[in-house]
Amino acid sequence: MFDLKGNIVGVINAKHTDAKTFSYAIIFSNITNFIELIGPTPNLNSINTISKLPLHTKIK
Repeated sequence: MFDLKGNIVGVINAKHTDAKTFSYAIIFSNITNFIELIGPTPNLNSINTISKLPLHTKIK
């Protein structure tokens, strides 16, 4: 899941099969906290390179 600027804010991990627009997601900050707990932290890119691009380009 992305915000309007293209930043990751969550990861969808389940979808309700009987509802077209209902999904479950994990907040991205919880994921990064978990990664830090399990071992060496990977080098994640913290620079948003798509924030100024038009929405249709961000989706691609």
